Amino acid sequence: MKLIESRMVFATALVLSCFVGVLALSGCSSSDKERISDLVESTLSVTQMEQDEFLSDTAESLSDYGLTTDEVLDAYFHDYEFNIIEVSIEGRTATVNCDISIIAPDEFLDIFTTKATEYASSDDVQGLTEEEINLQLGKLLIDSMNETDTRTTNLD
Repeated sequence: MKLIESRMVFATALVLSCFVGVLALSGCSSSDKERISDLVESTLSVTQMEQDEFLSDTAESLSDYGLTTDEVLDAYFHDYEFNIIEVSIEGRTATVNCDISIIAPDEFLDIFTTKATEYASSDDVQGLTEEEINLQLGKLLIDSMNETDTRTTNLD
């Protein structure tokens, strides 16, 4: 589960690091604001191909928990959205201000840890195989993502 936890934190970091707050440009005009806005929008848009590529190397370990990459990505990005608020150009520098909304990874990990700890200490695990326990942990992982509130962060 540590691999999955680190991948979820990495996913959030990836989304946030994809944002380029300051872009170097040569020769800015009014249409450049639109080009910059389009560039940031395309950078922040999470395509299915990018999602598949992101977790392709973990697909085998996810299957140990009865999960697919699509299930994990759909749960993690279920409320993902972004809003470009403003694009400003000063000389050869463009600054983009936007809000990004995604589930809070720290909250998700807290919820999952609580659920997994409660499950591990319950009588429900008595007599189960490792495979059965892992399948339940996979369900708890998805449930935890779906229960996590979305956090909006402003990037300027």
